[in-house]
Amino acid sequence: TSRIPVIETLLTAGTAKVTVNSETLPSSLLTGLFTATTTATGMYPGGFTCSKGVNLKSYPTNTQFVFIGESGFTYGYPLDAGEEIFLEVSNMNKLFAKSGGGSTGQNIYFIAR
Repeated sequence: TSRIPVIETLLTAGTAKVTVNSETLPSSLLTGLFTATTTATGMYPGGFTCSKGVNLKSYPTNTQFVFIGESGFTYGYPLDAGEEIFLEVSNMNKLFAKSGGGSTGQNIYFIAR
């Protein structure tokens, strides 16, 4: 316990260093293409358990934002054509998307792991 104050000082100062000895790799992947409508819809409602999270990438030729959020969202996170984001989520059934500008047919790729 005599090292606890030293560890606390390093953590508080933001100078603590950590070595990761191992990491559990995902045992499976799920990939797909989701076509958004003007209503927030589950991207993969059947669910897929993620050990890391989900990469999302808006289709390069989309003409409107695709908004990402939770079930029933009003304001989501906008992805413009070609933009991408990684979200740490436990399951694909938590992600909903809708297209902006009253436009349908906006696409988003996903890879869950």
